[in-house]
Amino acid sequence: MRLLCIKCLFFLLLIFSIAWDDEIRYTADMMHFPVGADIAAMGDAGVVLPKRAISAYWNPAASAFFREFEVSLEGAEMYSGLSRQACGTIHAPVQGNIGVTLMYLPFYSGKIARYDTLPGTFEERLKVQDKTVFGNPAGYFRNNQHLVVCSVGKLFEVQLPRLPGVGLPLALEFGVGAAVKGFWHMMDPDGRLILASGFNADVGILSRIAVDYDLERKEPSRHVLIAMQLRNVLPSPVSWQESYNDYDEPFVLSQQYGVSYADKSGFLSGNWTIAMALRKITTLSYHAGIEVEYWDRVFFRIGVTDRVPVIGAGIHLKHFFTDYALRFDRVSVSWVRIATGVTF
Repeated sequence: MRLLCIKCLFFLLLIFSIAWDDEIRYTADMMHFPVGADIAAMGDAGVVLPKRAISAYWNPAASAFFREFEVSLEGAEMYSGLSRQACGTIHAPVQGNIGVTLMYLPFYSGKIARYDTLPGTFEERLKVQDKTVFGNPAGYFRNNQHLVVCSVGKLFEVQLPRLPGVGLPLALEFGVGAAVKGFWHMMDPDGRLILASGFNADVGILSRIAVDYDLERKEPSRHVLIAMQLRNVLPSPVSWQESYNDYDEPFVLSQQYGVSYADKSGFLSGNWTIAMALRKITTLSYHAGIEVEYWDRVFFRIGVTDRVPVIGAGIHLKHFFTDYALRFDRVSVSWVRIATGVTF
């Protein structure tokens, strides 16, 4: 019955998302890059995975679900080292069930060759012999981007009454959150520095419903989570200085929806999390992942993000954690994504 309800909800969210107006825009794409090694290994379904402070990047409401201080760092090499990405995160709980998360995310493109004319698509130029680029490039340039995000989330708790003799009251936790962010972009074609900057905001909601209770541990053992996030909700544009086109570009308005099921009852000697999400940017993409935890320390994960498979693992001790993800991108395998942090 639970699985049937989850599937019905997921289907309704799918219909709503498909109805969103298609509009193709390309500005500030780094705001949709994968972040979080544990979330990346679960198919980028982070909108409904409030596991670590980095989850606030996917849904600002997740900031409300952490009751510990956390400091973490992450580094990733994408497409076999063609580009690099990093993330630094600090989270602090505040009185009144409020959480605050601050993130800095730089992206470094590396040295990009520039040609006067290029045949085919980017993937074809890498893999199709007839369209492989030959000869000397007209020049080189770098395309580096930086993003700073501050999110605030507030948690509300409600006890769901149950009929006499059925069981203990189960909790409904409902989080709302908002994030403000600043973005700047630097390119240097022909040795000339081109700058862009912008400001925008995200909003999100996340609810966690307990569906079973562990009398021995005195805590809920099974949860269903439902989430929604809207990214880049403000009409403010990205402003270019010294650009070739000399015009402002709009941010990409995107939306994400997700549902997950967390089971800590010890099924098959592990704790399980299953997550599914939909993301609509310019097109609709599907994301899903499974995580199993053994001995409250070791994690194994597998997922798919828009038909791209991802695997990962992690070790979580009392106050320290390390996670790893490997993504089989279409262009080339992204071998390295490592996150490590401490809670206190």
